[in-house]
Order: sequence, then structure tokens, then C-alpha cells
Amino acid sequence: MRPYMRGFHGAWISFFVAFLGWFAFAPLMTTVRDHIDITKDEIGTAGIVSVGSTIFTRFLVGPLIDIYGPRRVMAGLLWYGSIPVALGAFVTNGTYLIIVRGFIGAAGATFVPCQAWTSLLFAPRIVGTANAFSAGWGNLGGGVTQIFMPAVMAMFIAFGVPEKNAWRVSMFVPALMFFACGCFAYFGCDDCPQGKYEDLKKEERNKATRKAGAPAESGPHVALNYNTWLLFIQYAHCFGVELVVNNVMSLYLYDWFCVNDTQAASFCQIKGNYDLGKADCIAKELELRTGADCVGADFHKFCMGDIKPDLFEPCVCLDAGAYIDASNTTMWVETNDPNGGVTWPADYNYERDAMCTGERSLSKTAASTIAALFGLANLFARGFGGYTSDILYRKMGFRGRHWAQMLALVGIGIMCMIFSTVKNNIPLGIICLVGFSMFVQAAEGTTYGMVPFLKPSQTGVAAGIVGAGGNTGAVIWGTMFKSIKHWPDVFFMMGIAIVISGFLSLVMEVHGSRITPGCSKDDNEEEWK
Repeated sequence: MRPYMRGFHGAWISFFVAFLGWFAFAPLMTTVRDHIDITKDEIGTAGIVSVGSTIFTRFLVGPLIDIYGPRRVMAGLLWYGSIPVALGAFVTNGTYLIIVRGFIGAAGATFVPCQAWTSLLFAPRIVGTANAFSAGWGNLGGGVTQIFMPAVMAMFIAFGVPEKNAWRVSMFVPALMFFACGCFAYFGCDDCPQGKYEDLKKEERNKATRKAGAPAESGPHVALNYNTWLLFIQYAHCFGVELVVNNVMSLYLYDWFCVNDTQAASFCQIKGNYDLGKADCIAKELELRTGADCVGADFHKFCMGDIKPDLFEPCVCLDAGAYIDASNTTMWVETNDPNGGVTWPADYNYERDAMCTGERSLSKTAASTIAALFGLANLFARGFGGYTSDILYRKMGFRGRHWAQMLALVGIGIMCMIFSTVKNNIPLGIICLVGFSMFVQAAEGTTYGMVPFLKPSQTGVAAGIVGAGGNTGAVIWGTMFKSIKHWPDVFFMMGIAIVISGFLSLVMEVHGSRITPGCSKDDNEEEWK
């Protein structure tokens, strides 16, 4: 049990708790936004900052691990993280939320000591599987928190705490878990088979003394190895996707899956090939102009009548029950033309697949529960990715790991694009979401099946750089979700980018091997056969 499995369980449990606290706010946001002064843009910014702050800490902790060992670094991150997680209970506005989530995000760097820890404990033949399961079970916290935090809040509500305060009290639960888990990692586990990290370093120095004439480990510093940065990019397209999906999926399912005929169709647009017909546009215009929210509205994109309206100005509101003779009506459509609008026929269309304005298909709790499925696939999918990488390694040499990596990434992209096309169909959406998630987690496992081989003596630095790629990707994807209102389009564009990233494996060379046969240096068959 000790040191191998004690260290393995210490690594994944620590990362699990860190992930649970890191995304504790995400499933509570449908409640939080009802009780504090916050805008949708601020929610998006908080999500970006929460994953962006981890980029710098992941770069920082890599060298620290190579100096002090993964166990101490892991414990320190957890003890630190307990403070901002607890302070999250006192959030009162969007600015405070952004700041707190930024400080909480630094605890996401626990991924780096998690991977370095299992890399020290297990042999090359099985390190892919070990790394994948430790990270996968740790990442599971991102799915569990989607169920756990609403359940904790519901428990406090059942005990009589008002909803406006229950979500606040709930934040103290993961904070206490952070502190307790940090104590377990520091006092109850070992860094490596030799015990403490300094014992391993002492043994390595003794071996180096006995083999003074042996050649030193060759190759540039791992940060100067272009393959490290290719893995950085690929990890941005798998772990980065997981991070942003953990932030947005609950809101996406709640706001975009609607009961039939309750989606917003707020305006017609000049957007070729989406012409739904003049009659539909006229009906929607009448609905907008006779509605209670018409006065002061700035969302009118076209107007009907004999007088051309000023560009981008609201149309004149009409009394309830008003009627316009469509046969004698000119429809003016806003364009970027300085002369104003143009008349029918143009390629009008409603804003397709807009957010729900009426009855939603899912409650807040149901949306959070289904969103949890994405993270829960970590229970086995990431481990399966690492195991597949190890199996192909033993059958094909290191190029088998390249094949596993490329196929997993291409699978993510395809499933992401398919998921983006699902509209208002909950069963089909769940099936696509689970398939999407399985490829995401598998690709994360295949990535860290290669990281320990970039340069074994600098595993901590390598794990930090590649891990930071995931957070960099999350910042990019999060910015897209914030900037582009039509979220299905964002998922589709992500899918295209992910497929492209998968083909980077064709130019990668790790452990002296490329993906194509005949283009690799000789592998040590005793190592993988």
C-alpha cells in the first residue's frame, strides 16, 4: 500500500478536492445571479479569470516540484486554496466574484504535482495508465461539483437557511475539504518509492557518482523542445475544452434547451441562406412592437411602415392588438450601409436557435445534473485513454502513443461539432455530450502518457508547461463564449480547431519516435515489448 498506492490515492484525491473547489461556483451561478448584482459579461469574465490564473501557477510549480517534490507542493497549494474558496462566501458583486475566482484558480495547478507524483511512483510501462487514472479521477471533481454543490446548498435550505444565504454557507464546505486534504498529502504520503523526495535525489547523486563516465541525458532543456509546445497546443484542445465546458455547460443546457416554440426569435437578419419568409418576420415585428417591453427597446433590427426609420433607432411602439396591412408595407432592414436600410427582398431570418424566452426544457437542478455527466466520464475515460496509450506503446513502440493521441483529438472535434447541432432534444443531447466527454478525457490521458518521456529529469517542468496549455485553451474558449452570443456556433468552431490540433501529431517526435513507421530512431524494445 505504501508508498505506491498511498501516493497514488493522495495524488488523485488532492486533485479531486482542488477541482471540486475550483468549479464550486459554476453549478451555483443560476442561483448566485439571482441574489447579487452581476451581469452576464461579469459571469463570463469570472470564468475566464478562474482558468487564466492557473496558467501562471502551473508554470511556477513545475520547477518547484523538481526542487521540493510533488507532495509538499500539493499540500501547499491546497492550504493556500482553502482561503479564497472560503472568501467566495462573501461575494457581493461581479468585481468581487472575478477577483475571488482568480485566486481560487491558482489551486488548479494541483494538476502538475498530481502528474509528477505518479510519474515518480510508477514504471515507464504503466506510467500512462497511472497518470491517466490519477488525473482522471481528480478531474472527476469537476463533474461531481455540479451535483455536490447544489446538493450541499439544498441541505442548508432544508435546515432553514434562506436560498440567498445557503449558497454562501455552502462555500465553506469545499474550503474545509481543501485544508484537510492538504494535511493528508503532507503528513500521510510519500513522494516516491524511496520515501521522501530528498531520498530520491540522494540516490540519483550516488548513481551518478558510480557512473561518472556514463553519458549524461542528452537533448535541450524541455522548455526548448518544440514537442513540448506541440503538446501544450494539443492539451489546450482537450483539457482546455473540459475546463470551459465545466464553466458553461450548466448555463448552456438551462438557457438553450427549450420547450418547442419558446426560443427567442428577436429579429430578422441579413444572413444569406436563412430566409424564413416575410410573413414570419412581419409576425415577429408586430409581436415586438405591441409587447410590454417595446418602449425603450434597442433590439429592433428592422421596421415596417412607409417612413424609413433612422439607422439603429427603435421602431415606434404600437397599441396591443394593432394591425398592419402587410400587403401595403415596406420592411426596412438595418445594414452597415450609410444610406440606411434596404427593402424586401433581402435574405431575412430570425436569429436562429436563440436562447429561451419562455418555458425551458430543464430546471436549474436538472441542467446541473446533466452537465455533471461531462466531468463524471473521468471515472473511466481518461484512464482508458492512458491505458490505450500504454497498450499501443507495448505493441508498436512509442509511435503507438502518437496514434492514440491523434485519434482521440480528432474524435473530440467530431463529437463537439455534432453536439453543437443538437437543438431542444434532451436525450440526444445527453448521448452526444457523453460521447464528446469520453473523447476529451481520453485525449487528456494520451497526452500525459507522453509527457514523462519528453525529458525524464525535468518531468515537473514538462508537466507544468503542458498543463498550462490546458488553461491557455480554456481562456481562449472562454473568451469566445463571452464574445459570441450564439453558443452553438462556438462549439462548432471549437470542433474544427480540435480536429486540426489532432493532426499536429504527424510532425511530433517524442522519445525519438514519430507516428509514421520508418521515420523513428530505434526504440528500446526491452522497455516496451
